[in-house]
Amino acid sequence: MLEIGTRSGGSALLMLRVLADVYRRPARPPLVITVDPYGSRPYEGASYRYDETHYGAMKRALARYPNHIHYMMDSALFLRELDRLYLWIEGVERPLERFTLVYLDGSHDPDIVWHEIEQLRSRVVPGGFLIVDDTDWFGGEVRHRLDAAAARGGGGGGGSKIEFGETIERFAGHLLLRPYGLVGIRGDCDFLLWQVAEDLDSLVALQTALNRTDLGAYLTLPYSYLAMTRRSIYEFPEASSQPSRLVIRPSDARYLFVYPFTKTRPWYMLPRPERQVMMDEHVRIGRKYPSIRLNTTYSYGLDDQEFIVAFEGDNPADFLDLVMELRESKASSYTLRDTPTFTCVQMSLWDLLDTLGGAGAAQAISRRPARADGYTPVATLADLPPGASRRVYAAGEAVALFNVNGTVYAIANRCTHARASLSEGAVDPERCVVTCPWHEGVFSLETGQVLGGPPSLPVAAYRVKLEGDTVLIAPAEAREPTVVPFPLPRP
Repeated sequence: MLEIGTRSGGSALLMLRVLADVYRRPARPPLVITVDPYGSRPYEGASYRYDETHYGAMKRALARYPNHIHYMMDSALFLRELDRLYLWIEGVERPLERFTLVYLDGSHDPDIVWHEIEQLRSRVVPGGFLIVDDTDWFGGEVRHRLDAAAARGGGGGGGSKIEFGETIERFAGHLLLRPYGLVGIRGDCDFLLWQVAEDLDSLVALQTALNRTDLGAYLTLPYSYLAMTRRSIYEFPEASSQPSRLVIRPSDARYLFVYPFTKTRPWYMLPRPERQVMMDEHVRIGRKYPSIRLNTTYSYGLDDQEFIVAFEGDNPADFLDLVMELRESKASSYTLRDTPTFTCVQMSLWDLLDTLGGAGAAQAISRRPARADGYTPVATLADLPPGASRRVYAAGEAVALFNVNGTVYAIANRCTHARASLSEGAVDPERCVVTCPWHEGVFSLETGQVLGGPPSLPVAAYRVKLEGDTVLIAPAEAREPTVVPFPLPRP
């Protein structure tokens, strides 16, 4: 607990007396840190100086309370040094990072009090308290600021949720993100964000932005799993009714079932043909449950597990039956770890945020009307100069953008042969085609049709239009190339 006073030590003494009444010996009270400035401080327009006699008496009064540390320093100095302070607890150095209770005396300079509030509110643990007393001093300026912050939704209210949701929405063109709720299902986490990106930088950028939001200061990250897609070392004929395993595309299924997975070392000592037989059985069982879709990604060397397994379906009972049957397969005996398991409910971002309690964020939906023309902004011309290509995301799909001699084209990013990223392919501006970087399949940038190589299926083509410096795309319907006006707008 932390208390920051004005000078006299009165509020610190009051807190310690209350704790002494609550925690009777031999019970040990929580650690309390109290701070009081030394010397004069404007106090309702006047200055009062406390001499050494006063400070001596205050120290003696505070010293009798156990598990308590008192600092005689200005609060601004204390807050600057807070990250450098630590405690030795059972031989372990522990920083002073979070507090269950922060109590601030609001009866001095409002700017100082507000600085204390801004610096400390993110250090209050979820479920903790930040209390500001005597907010009517100096014309009630601190109270008015607090009321204004509450009206904006600060501190976990509806405004904080809106800020958090808007931050996620700003990354819509950089990665795929599907929100799932766990409130009422698991006790140790409230929601899951399934993020699919082409690079780690996008994941880092999103999490950094979320950490900077008001709501982010109150969130913890109890679980985080990192994995990548790759072609399996085992041979599985692609089922026509099943999506490719080389691309992760979250579906609209109601439920998501996720868990980390690790095989035993003896599994890897078996001959590959023997493992292939067991995996064939595993796949046969899985295909008996067509209502359950499987996404397997690989974590070797990237995270603590070897795989992340994510099943999607509309009926939890189907998934339960599938897992029970898989337990009886021979490959199951080589499982080292397949917990914890998360049963998640897909919902809109705003409905998910409202499951966290507090003021509602549903009002945000009405502030974001969908475009009537069906177009989605995905990039700017500064991101796509002539001769450049770029991968973006729209409506849950990866899309490749190309600026060919000042004309912008958009096609689905994944090659239909082996799912390579077409945005990384070589462009022939004379023929207006892109060549797949893996197996040299050739696709028309105008129509998405296959013009050469092993692919047999075309990729989707998108309509493109410009609004100022913004590039917008929409699903193909009488698509026409969009010519960039010259000269190019400055970024």
